[in-house]
Amino acid sequence: MIKIHAHRGASGYMPENTLLSFQMAVDLGANGIECDIHRTADGQLLVCHDATIDRTSDGTGAIKEMTLEEKALLVSGHDMWTTNPVERLGIPSIFVSDGPHGLRKQDTKKDGDYSTIKAVCFPAACATASSFDRGMMYDMGVTLGKECQAEDVSTILGPAINIKRSPLCGRNFEYMSEDPYLNGTLAVPFIKGVQECDVAACVKHFAVNNQETDRLAIDTYVDERALREIYLPAFKAAIPL
Repeated sequence: MIKIHAHRGASGYMPENTLLSFQMAVDLGANGIECDIHRTADGQLLVCHDATIDRTSDGTGAIKEMTLEEKALLVSGHDMWTTNPVERLGIPSIFVSDGPHGLRKQDTKKDGDYSTIKAVCFPAACATASSFDRGMMYDMGVTLGKECQAEDVSTILGPAINIKRSPLCGRNFEYMSEDPYLNGTLAVPFIKGVQECDVAACVKHFAVNNQETDRLAIDTYVDERALREIYLPAFKAAIPL
């Protein structure tokens, strides 16, 4: 007997790859492999089965099955805003979009990297962090998560939790504060709000990347105590989520 479990997402629509996904599931079932069909945040159907993807929440089963080349492709990106799929394992390409003060999704119907869809513009982190309001940060995360769902965005690039090391940093407006405890305390509810909508939140930017000049090529030197007490606590608070 073929066992197929289909899970329809909140959007309720069926993408073009529906028949392909169900056919794959039937083929697997015919070989005695029970499988699940899950809808990803970007609306695609993902066939999960014991022969390829471990259906545990940590995703380690899929990673174990990937080759080194597939792992490299997964983190290198297909283009500016999408990841490479791993079709052999049923891992689809996902769409990411800038945040965290409003969805900045590229409008694929227009030319140019900076043509974006219309979206709500929220106050920058330098303002929201001044509220010290965990509940508001959670609500903001939920709202952004819902907008991501509406626009088929799987991952929002935010919150931004680097330390404001110098007033000359060109991105200080989108960083929360110079206080590591406050950054972590407010980042956590924001992330939980986004994840409540089955959307991933990607904290940014790289730790101890705190200046704009040559930000893509600098080599940062910092002693271990400063690293652990100032620059890493917010990341440490966010990553286990």
